[in-house]
Amino acid sequence: MVAFAPSFVSLNILVVEKDRDLCNTFEQVLTHDGHTVQIAHSLEAAFLDLEQSSFDAMFFNINTVDALPGDVIAALGQHQFRPPELVVVGEFIGRPDGALLHSYGATVSLATPFGSIELRSAVARAYGPRYLENMKNKRVAKRAVKLAES
Repeated sequence: MVAFAPSFVSLNILVVEKDRDLCNTFEQVLTHDGHTVQIAHSLEAAFLDLEQSSFDAMFFNINTVDALPGDVIAALGQHQFRPPELVVVGEFIGRPDGALLHSYGATVSLATPFGSIELRSAVARAYGPRYLENMKNKRVAKRAVKLAES
């Protein structure tokens, strides 16, 4: 495994994947980086996980898990917390187009096969904007508190 500095934020990540080898790759790389990983081998199992826990990101393999885009969007709608950032995983002919990603409600894709660098890049692209938004909100909140105290 390529050495990598632990991330600044620990994410709770749901992986919806049937292939055991890919599940192991997700789990090894992401836990090494300080994230918590939950594996669901079907969309039905993911439904239950989404109802019970809060997730920051969800990786969904469109090639191994049988589900229509509407089913995935419905699963994300079951999430009682803020819906996780969705990363569509799969073997794409060429580069996945925006229409495919949009149909699943995703903005980020991860092509298979992938290595640790590509996986980490997908996490950064998917969660990066939300992380920056959270940091901005925290910074604004801290300034507001300082102004109120003075």
